[in-house]
Amino acid sequence: MSEVGFILLSALLLLVPIGIKYLLAFRTRHLVDTLKQQERKVQLLAAQLEAIKQESIVTGRAVRQMNNQRGQAQTRRAMIEEELGRVRRSATQEQLVAV
Repeated sequence: MSEVGFILLSALLLLVPIGIKYLLAFRTRHLVDTLKQQERKVQLLAAQLEAIKQESIVTGRAVRQMNNQRGQAQTRRAMIEEELGRVRRSATQEQLVAV
């Protein structure tokens, strides 16, 4: 085997592990970048979920407050209707007495 052939064979044998090393390094870098992007997406989704939970809590409180206010309004209305009924009955009785 000539010296040139030996050098070329040695270069070829060194090229294989070095090539594999660089391919693995570039693939690993790509996978790490992809992982970081996915982690950012997960963090964004987690923040959105937290915001939705907070909105749900606020909405629930608002609904409970509206229901309480509706009940209070109905109670006031019933009291006003009773008072109006008493006033009408009183006015009707006064008219009967006056006649």
